Amino acid sequence: MQSPSPMVRTWFLFVLCFFCIKLVVLLDPARGRASASGLHTVCLSHTPSSRYAALYAAIVCGKPPTTLPEALTSLRSAGLIHFIVVSGAHLLFVSQIIGFLLQKILFWTSQSFASSVKFACLASFVAMTNFQIPVVRAFLLQSLGSTFGANSRFLSPSVQVALTGLATICLFSTKTSLSSLWLSWAASLVLVFPFKNSSLLKRQCFLFTVMTPLLLQYTTPHPISIVFNLILGPVLSLILLPVCLLSFLLPPFTFVGDWLWSVLILICSMGPESGPQSTSYNLPGLFCFSYLATLHLIAYYLEVQYRKRVILEQSGS
Repeated sequence: MQSPSPMVRTWFLFVLCFFCIKLVVLLDPARGRASASGLHTVCLSHTPSSRYAALYAAIVCGKPPTTLPEALTSLRSAGLIHFIVVSGAHLLFVSQIIGFLLQKILFWTSQSFASSVKFACLASFVAMTNFQIPVVRAFLLQSLGSTFGANSRFLSPSVQVALTGLATICLFSTKTSLSSLWLSWAASLVLVFPFKNSSLLKRQCFLFTVMTPLLLQYTTPHPISIVFNLILGPVLSLILLPVCLLSFLLPPFTFVGDWLWSVLILICSMGPESGPQSTSYNLPGLFCFSYLATLHLIAYYLEVQYRKRVILEQSGS
């Protein structure tokens, strides 16, 4: 009997993930996620003893920080507050680390076995973050993207982002506020916009423009945040996050992590002051959904035009 194709297996895993996460979410309808995730509890119990413990717990375990208001204000003013909120970017980085380690450790095993191990590790990370909405969305996108890739004729990147966004809405339909989903969804869509030969600066400017309407409910974004994200973004992704992860496993690394947090907060405090943070106003979900739907239509149109241009170039050569 012929074994299922990789596409069929991945689709099966995608559907299985959807229903498993939905089952976990239903255990606590009031909050929209499991209230007692064992891995999340274990993660919090290993939070380093530090004055920045709340930031460690936020960036690794997904616990919203409730202390250090001055540090949070500085990060928010610099437009870097999203780095301490567990998001799809964190899952992508963890996925890259796991993939690298599997290549070095399990190089002698089959690709399907290594993929299964990676899948299990990413699922554990989702549970460790207590099923944060942006992480769940990114996990579903990772599962779907591993099947079709970026050049699929069936599901383009923007369509994959749309499907996983809609699936996440179905998973967390009991949530009264899906603000974190809208932000994560918009950022993910910007990353797959089919811009040809666009520079990193242009991407950051476009990201700032797209995210501004969604961020106005929290604070008034400042254009200088583009510079902060260009300069400090790679540093945070490549240095701060790995050091924080190591601090959970090896406490001596906490000294390095504390120093990095101090430098980061000091630099961010030199930036402009952001507008007042809104705590009582939330954008209507219908507005956010309509806004994202419009962006998806634009992205899909650009994808179609890009494919036509590629076909014409290939036929001409």
